[in-house]
Amino acid sequence: MATEDAPSSIRLVVEPQESLADAPLSIQLQGLEPGQEVTLHASTLDGWRCSWASWATFVADEEGTVDVNQQAPLAGSYEGVDALGLLWSMTLQDPAESHLFVKTTATPLTITLNAMCGDQVVASARIQRLFAAPGVQRINLEGPDVVGTLFLPSGPGPHPCVILLNGSDGGFHAHSAALLASHGFAALALAYFGVENCPPHLLTIPLEYFEQAFSWLDNQPAIDSTRLAICGLSRGAELALLLASTFPAVKAVIAGAPSSLLWPGLKGYRSVNEPAWTYHGEALPYLASSSGKFAAFLSVVSFLWGMLRRKPFRLTRVFLKQLQQADPEAIARASIAVERIAGPILLVAGTDDQVWPSCQFAELIRARLEKHGFSHSCTYLRYEGAGHFICCPYGVPSLPPWVSRGSAAGRGPIVAFGGSALLNAHASQDCWHKLLSFLQDLGERAD
Repeated sequence: MATEDAPSSIRLVVEPQESLADAPLSIQLQGLEPGQEVTLHASTLDGWRCSWASWATFVADEEGTVDVNQQAPLAGSYEGVDALGLLWSMTLQDPAESHLFVKTTATPLTITLNAMCGDQVVASARIQRLFAAPGVQRINLEGPDVVGTLFLPSGPGPHPCVILLNGSDGGFHAHSAALLASHGFAALALAYFGVENCPPHLLTIPLEYFEQAFSWLDNQPAIDSTRLAICGLSRGAELALLLASTFPAVKAVIAGAPSSLLWPGLKGYRSVNEPAWTYHGEALPYLASSSGKFAAFLSVVSFLWGMLRRKPFRLTRVFLKQLQQADPEAIARASIAVERIAGPILLVAGTDDQVWPSCQFAELIRARLEKHGFSHSCTYLRYEGAGHFICCPYGVPSLPPWVSRGSAAGRGPIVAFGGSALLNAHASQDCWHKLLSFLQDLGERAD
């Protein structure tokens, strides 16, 4: 229980005071007058030490109690009954700043709650949301062979293992790996570009690098490498499916906002006519638009039109145009041979993905698996109205979700990711728990 004394009989009770970031939370106000209005404010600092906050106004019941788990707010930063609404609905408070909620390390997230009647703070509480449970071990891998962070659950193991792959932003997310380790899975947040001792861009990344990671994991006594999964989102999902279709060491795949095809490399966030992936020194085929100039023109026009009208720039239409105009033989060459994957597949996509058409890609993956008589299961989580970033390693329950990215003080372009804070938050929560069940099934499988 978390509560702090205030100069009134009103008590703010939060249980538990310290818990994992994906754990249920109970928030109650007690000692109010029946029918009294009270506003709850939540605030925290993200990884860049920027302030985020939310609020919700409630009316006390006949017993003078507000139960956030049972009551919907009259007004606030979220609607409806939602026990975690005050957490995921937090928004950036400084109008001069404009960025996504940054959380990549495994350090706890401290959240302050204040209950206000009018202008007076009548009760306060502070809670901590943990990503690493007590006993979780951390091993930093700084290269040159493997770069990332491995988290091991408490206990001797050997543990089933999952590798986490970021998308086009590069780097790695340690907080997601730590949270998975807290649920009993060894988790390697693996970098493959964009950090020290890795290539600077998503260009000509050799698959041999990932073979080295598999070999390193195979030599760790705390890890059962016969139960190895890979989880990625966006370009990381493309890579996860590619690796699993290439290397039989991978026994399960989680692909969030996936692609059924290989795409060109990136310099920064700009697509270039060079391969993203190589193997044995050879470039792997990718889908280069047969009308690249037109696709580039459409992209620029959409970008400028969005700036002029202050509307989000949506990339999905560009990918759809490329697919419509591409040579079917080029699509076939660039398609990932997912039927070769040696285990079950979990696909996750939102119907309002504005980065690329992940739902269409997921359907293409399923169709290919069916055509080739895939012998393992393929589960497809399709979230209506949700956007791009709803799956691990990005979509973690109770954190403010990614909907769009704009420039500071209203200047410059807005890039749409799709969905809404509400739909993305709920999709992330549901996806996370189903992802844990998927991994649990892998962990229970016999060698």
